Amino acid sequence: MTADGPMTTGNATILYVEDDADVRETVELLLDALGYRLIIATNAVEAYGLLCDTEGVDLLFSDVVMPGGMNGVELAERARDLRPGLKVVLTSGYSDAVLKLKASQLSGVHWLAKPFQFDDLARAIRDALDGVPAPPPPD
Repeated sequence: MTADGPMTTGNATILYVEDDADVRETVELLLDALGYRLIIATNAVEAYGLLCDTEGVDLLFSDVVMPGGMNGVELAERARDLRPGLKVVLTSGYSDAVLKLKASQLSGVHWLAKPFQFDDLARAIRDALDGVPAPPPPD
């Protein structure tokens, strides 16, 4: 239960992309507790390969700043080219204005600033899956 009502949970399949092992493991536990099925990638290139080879991904939840030559915004763009209408939530602890601007130009992409609370994560994922309009990324 949250201050806003019951905890938002679901049974969708999420492709979760995070290069930091500690963050990844913590968020995996949180998303699992919310009832989501997870496919895990440690960078954007790996995630894109998984999207190409895996059916049934309902949402891409990706860190923005990652090593490997492709960031989360670029991954979201390519993922949407591959699967138009794919739900996307991007997250970052960095305040890179250029990346936030690019993310805001992607239609319907939700933004979750790190560090985030469990309720914020639950709400961002549920809102994206439910098609709630994405608010603009914070300044």
